Amino acid sequence: MIKRKKVSLKANAFSNWFLLAINVGIGVFLTPFIINNLGNGRYGIWTLVNSVIGYYGIINLGVGSAVTRYIALYTGKKDSGAINETASTTFAMFTVTAAIVTGFSLVFADTFADFFNVDESQKNEFVNTIIILGLTTGITFISNVFTAILTSREHYISVNFFGSILTLVRAMLIVIFVHNGFGITGVAFATFAVSVFQLIIKIVLYNYLSPDIKINFKSIKLNTLKILVLYGGITTIIQIADILRINIDSLVIGRFLTLEAVGIYGVAALLLRYMGKVIISGVSVLNPRFSNLAGSGDSNEQRRLLFKALQLASFISFGMTLFAIAFGPRFIVFWVGKEFAEASYVLIIVSAAYAFDLAQSPSIALLYAKNKHKYYAFYIILEAVANLLISIILVHKFGMTGVAIGTAIPMIISKCIIMPLYVCKIFNLSLKNYLKPFSIPLALSLIVLATIYSTGLSNVISNNDQFLFCVLACTVGAVYMIIALMFMYRDSLNTLLKSNFNLWTIT
Repeated sequence: MIKRKKVSLKANAFSNWFLLAINVGIGVFLTPFIINNLGNGRYGIWTLVNSVIGYYGIINLGVGSAVTRYIALYTGKKDSGAINETASTTFAMFTVTAAIVTGFSLVFADTFADFFNVDESQKNEFVNTIIILGLTTGITFISNVFTAILTSREHYISVNFFGSILTLVRAMLIVIFVHNGFGITGVAFATFAVSVFQLIIKIVLYNYLSPDIKINFKSIKLNTLKILVLYGGITTIIQIADILRINIDSLVIGRFLTLEAVGIYGVAALLLRYMGKVIISGVSVLNPRFSNLAGSGDSNEQRRLLFKALQLASFISFGMTLFAIAFGPRFIVFWVGKEFAEASYVLIIVSAAYAFDLAQSPSIALLYAKNKHKYYAFYIILEAVANLLISIILVHKFGMTGVAIGTAIPMIISKCIIMPLYVCKIFNLSLKNYLKPFSIPLALSLIVLATIYSTGLSNVISNNDQFLFCVLACTVGAVYMIIALMFMYRDSLNTLLKSNFNLWTIT
């Protein structure tokens, strides 16, 4: 086994956030560009095709997350045979599923066009797009094998560096193809071309950074496949339930209110999803590290890392909620207009509960690493069901705000009561020690929020001066960040201050 240098979790997390920022920025730019150049109708076709293709991912049953977990686990155990079996079995599975989705797209592209009543003048473009994106998804499946291997060894920086470049290349290709009149097919082909380059780059990175992991036919094992599918299947259930917790609200609103209300709620839901992505992008780097520590049996380092990560996640999640409550209402008006102002109530209510959810993301990462996420899957499904039932009850009396409350109530019960008790029981922790990392971030966010409203800054934030709004938001953010960093690194600061004091005394 090749001896590996310990990778910085901070650097990996920042590389994830950098890639997220690029994707969000390009998405904000490309969406209006594509709409303006293709028209609402053809953009609707593009959205519909992506929705259909998006369901292909269910076929792999979350096995990618299982690969990251088990290779990191076996790396900690120094079991090269199990590592090769995991990589080889996954490669075989993903190759088969890639062939299935490609063939399915070729065979049923026309059927999809007829099912969705695509106009005859646009049918050929729709069918070609389905076929191209189906092939693209197949290539991406194979590429994901090497992504999982690389992330299991914590090579996030390399993966995200080339991912950022390819994202920019894809954006440029889309602009070029659309500008030259290639339409939706051009957008699809740009995505396909980048997926091919991505696969080549991932293979090169795999051979260079993880040469000890060998993919070969002899290492394919049926028992290994069963382990990966079982673990990944539970992960898939959690991911689906997690999506339903937020997205199911739109179905309730669409059924009992109006389509206009769905759009208003969707603005708040989009901001909430961005909040989740910020935390998930940072916390995801913990998955392979926790798994590696589980394999090596270093429970003390695992526990130390958990508490440190919980405090960091709490500072970020409570900080984002602070901004959602203080600045969210005015930001929504500036961003999408006064007609969406009601979305601010949804944002405030749900983000207040979501903060406690996101703050415990490191605990969820540890559950995955220890293969203890089965019961978490069970109660998150219950949370999604409770969300649906309470929302249906409250929507009749309180409308959109009732749906938001219906989402917040089960989320708070799940994450403030059930989750802490479950984690403490599984990892033999005292409830007092588990809750301690949340105390300072929660107190800081409440103090800053109280200061904003008690000093009259809330009235300044609510005015129509966008420049002043941005200045205040940046100032509050900077102050919050500085105080948070002081608490996070207070031991290092104390050591530095003591050293400087001793040096000054000697002098």
